[in-house]
Amino acid sequence: MLRRQRKATIETDAKLAAYVTDRLSEGWTPEQIAGRLRLGIERGVRAVCAETIYGWIYRAGQKTERLWRCLTRRHARRRKRHGRTSRDTIAEKTHISQRSEDAGARATVGHWEADLVICRRSRPVLVLHERKTRITLMSRLAGKTAAETIAAMTAAFRRLDPRMRGSVTFDNDTCFARHMLLRGMLSATTYFCDAYASWQKGGVENANGRIRRWLPRGADLDEISEADIQEIAMTINPLPGRGFMETSRRSPRANASPTDPLSRRSCRSLAGTSGSALLDALRFALESTLPIVTCSPGWGCQRT
Repeated sequence: MLRRQRKATIETDAKLAAYVTDRLSEGWTPEQIAGRLRLGIERGVRAVCAETIYGWIYRAGQKTERLWRCLTRRHARRRKRHGRTSRDTIAEKTHISQRSEDAGARATVGHWEADLVICRRSRPVLVLHERKTRITLMSRLAGKTAAETIAAMTAAFRRLDPRMRGSVTFDNDTCFARHMLLRGMLSATTYFCDAYASWQKGGVENANGRIRRWLPRGADLDEISEADIQEIAMTINPLPGRGFMETSRRSPRANASPTDPLSRRSCRSLAGTSGSALLDALRFALESTLPIVTCSPGWGCQRT
């Protein structure tokens, strides 16, 4: 048995219905009408809220009046009040809050952050930033598709020592929708930041700011070769960032040279160990992913 629909408040008050209809035809919005009625200026007309007016406009009994044409948006059907369809199409995401303490504190190597630097005509450059060592890798992409992005990332990570493939942190851009391939093929854990919270992957965001010195938003990637991209990556990698400066202040060296940004002691501090295992992994990462950078026996990096 169907339940009979009760009459709306405005339907039972002819004077109120006439007032609302007149104001709507004059271009007033339901919010303006409700605000005017709340002031008590209109004598003999009861006050109602904007939601009551919207409900009355879209009732089945009002279809013939087509009062929705007087609204700003002119929608024939009312949309859901508190929401819209989610545009998040990334499946099986793991929130950044579940990332290990070592990754969050930059205690161990192998934890990366990924992002895209967008140039003219939406041409992107993939940027990978390692949290502990501050290594930044770059690769030019032809498009912003998820397939091309994950292919470039897989190619970069395959050239790294397995100890350098701990985890990758992304934002919610759909170009990272195929992140599960990193888990399956390279056993790398993937994490995602909150929406509109780029500061949660501040390392790569800071690297992007430095990259913008050479690749502003109006840069045409068609005029920049892959060798030029790698030249930019090589240029920003030896630059001491804030983490390097903090480490240097904690571990000063009397005979340190200002032209030796990656000294032996600094490399040990950045790698987080006094042994050679992770230092070798760091050197392997530099030499294999940035072939124009080599490390000398004194652990200084120079161009070849």
